[in-house]
Amino acid sequence: MGLRRALVKWLTPAEDAPVKHSPTLGGMPPANTPYQRPPQAAPEPIAGGLVVGTAERRLPPVELPGFYEPVPALNGAPPPAPNGAPPPALNGSPPVAPAAPEPSTRSELAAKPSAQDRQLVRDAFDIVSARADQLVLNFYAELFYALPGEALNMFPSHMTQQRHDFGRALVQWVVADDPEAMTAHLSQLGADHRKFDVEPRHYEIAGQALISAWQKLAGPAWTPVHQAAIVGSYTRLASIMIDGALQHRHEPTSWGAQVIAHQRIRRDFAVVRIQPDAPYPYKAGQYLTLELPQHRRQWRQMSIASAPRPDNTFDIHVRAIGAAGVSAALVMHTKPGDRLRLGPPRGNDLVVEPGTVPGGLLCVAAGTGAAPISAVVESILGWQEPPQLYAFVGGRTRDDIYPVDQLNQLIQAGGNSRRIQVYGVVSDDPSYHGYRGRVESLVPTLQDWARLGVDVLVAGPNPMIATTVTNLAGIGIPLGKIHFDQYEAAA
Repeated sequence: MGLRRALVKWLTPAEDAPVKHSPTLGGMPPANTPYQRPPQAAPEPIAGGLVVGTAERRLPPVELPGFYEPVPALNGAPPPAPNGAPPPALNGSPPVAPAAPEPSTRSELAAKPSAQDRQLVRDAFDIVSARADQLVLNFYAELFYALPGEALNMFPSHMTQQRHDFGRALVQWVVADDPEAMTAHLSQLGADHRKFDVEPRHYEIAGQALISAWQKLAGPAWTPVHQAAIVGSYTRLASIMIDGALQHRHEPTSWGAQVIAHQRIRRDFAVVRIQPDAPYPYKAGQYLTLELPQHRRQWRQMSIASAPRPDNTFDIHVRAIGAAGVSAALVMHTKPGDRLRLGPPRGNDLVVEPGTVPGGLLCVAAGTGAAPISAVVESILGWQEPPQLYAFVGGRTRDDIYPVDQLNQLIQAGGNSRRIQVYGVVSDDPSYHGYRGRVESLVPTLQDWARLGVDVLVAGPNPMIATTVTNLAGIGIPLGKIHFDQYEAAA
């Protein structure tokens, strides 16, 4: 169960083989030559004034926070706490022993929470839920007071909305308090946050800021029991993120990369081919964050639209949102030779490994959700024994289902047309002769998918994902077989 599915549940009652024939999109060059490391350019300065090479590795001394417990405690019996001591409070005050339930040990804090633990956290949130935005603002005020210089570098003033979105996400994660569902996501997020110069010691300071902001906003309704519950939840999620950062400590925090091709499909849409300066270890179905030189520290999430290739290139599909910002720059102003910076690959729920979908695979995509589905289909085409696969790409017009013809050409070239089928679904073009309607409503009616036993991948805008999941569950497909990897609000 992915992180977003865990939140929805609460809020509502082997490596991929490279593809033999890489696709070409219009004027895009073929991608079928072995990777050769390009000549190393001079190190380029990044935000904060640090000068690094093209694949950035930082190995500062590690200062672990006092509350940190390794993630393995999640999967087994927690070890006994040293001297049976209660957990230290994150706000610097003496340890708080709640009246009920019994005080948790430090190791127990990192273990799976009980139903009572979760209820206490939600009770604490109910006290401030009507002022959740103010909680986020107060959290950052506390954080900037504790880390005036470092926090400004991590969250510059031009990132006001991104900063606010991350604060809201942090509160949601604490309230959800579901470490098992969150482990993969938070581990990747912890590794990814190294690009912001986040160090393990910062998690304790952030926890103190969150507790202080929450306590001040709650006022007299705040109790030691609430504090202990929130400390426990934050300890669990922060420990997972720290583990993710430590596990990837010897890997780059970011990759320098170059645009090698750019094709503007529509006024507001482009396909961009990128070649990282060093091998980029992603899997089909994952996404990444990227930064442009003219938009420092404004990391934006982009789905990778192709399976791993021998030449270390991949495509991203970008739709411009407005006339300014990162997406607009990528669509309207980017050209071959331009430089950019990539964060580590992220996302798990759309990754499919050989042998894991014995009942076949149903893919439902809309908008730029077609990008990760294209990568998955392209990857499966390279398997020795591909499963039965049905992919449906929806859009308002024929232009919106741009990958369908490309993927069908690959399928025909590989002789897999009986096992792998890709269809377009158009809602607003009467002249289109294929499937008509909204993909999230039409696809569940086409077959008895539950009887076939398929796993399902869903990608697209959040409302489309929610509707698709509801409709597929309504025809009997178990929620555990429906996979989606929604972006969190903040990069």
